[in-house]
Amino acid sequence: MGGLAVVHEEIITRTYCAPRCSVAYLWKIFAFLASLIIPLLICIVTQGLWKKTNTYLEQPRIEYAHKSFFLVADSSNATAYCFWSSYQELNDADSDHLVMPIIESQEIDRDNDGKADEILISATLHTQNLTFPVNNVFFYLLFNVNLEYRSVYKMELPIMGYIEHLTEAPEVSIFGDMRVKSTEPLPSHGWFDISERIPEPEDGTTLFGNGTDAAEVDASLIQLFPLDLLPS
Repeated sequence: MGGLAVVHEEIITRTYCAPRCSVAYLWKIFAFLASLIIPLLICIVTQGLWKKTNTYLEQPRIEYAHKSFFLVADSSNATAYCFWSSYQELNDADSDHLVMPIIESQEIDRDNDGKADEILISATLHTQNLTFPVNNVFFYLLFNVNLEYRSVYKMELPIMGYIEHLTEAPEVSIFGDMRVKSTEPLPSHGWFDISERIPEPEDGTTLFGNGTDAAEVDASLIQLFPLDLLPS
C-alpha cells in the first residue's frame, strides 16, 4: 500500500427485518434447522464422513427353499438304489426307483429377531420293501439367503453331501454350521446380483456353480450324481 497504514476501519452492514409470521422468517428457521440436521443424516447414512472402508456384521436371513434331493443306495451295486427329489426331470428320468418320503422342516429363532438361528430338516424314505442294504446316502438341500442391512443381497445356497458306511445304516443324522465365503467384498449399498459376477461356462454345460439357477439344477444334479441314475 505504498507505506500507508490503516488508521480507521468501519464495517458497513445491512439489516433486513421481517415479521415472525412472514415467509422470510420461516425460511430462516428452516435453513438453520437444515444446517444442523443434514450433516447428522450424512454421518448416520455413510457411517462416518472420513471412513473409506469398514466391516459390517449382519446375520443373514436363511430359509429352506423346500427343494431337495435324497438318495439311499448300496455302494457295492450301482443299480441298487432309490431316491426322491423335488425336481420333475430327475423323477421322470428313473421313476422305477422313485420313493415317496416324509419331509419335515422347522426354523428356530432363539433370540426373537425374526431370523432363523437353527433349521431342522427331517427326511424319511420308505425303504421297507428294499432288497439291498443301505450304506450309502446322498443329499442335496437348497436354501434362500438374504442380506438387507447395507446392500440387498439374495442368492440360492445349495448344501450337498455324500455319506458312506461300511455297514448298513438305518438312520443318518448330520449337524453343522452353514458358512459362506465371499471371494470379494460386497458393496456397501444398493443391489448385488450374483449372476452378473459368475462367468458362464465356455462349453455351454450347466455344471452346478457356474451361473446355474434353480430351473437348471436338474441337469446339474444328474452330472454330479455319485451313481448312474440314468439307465444305459
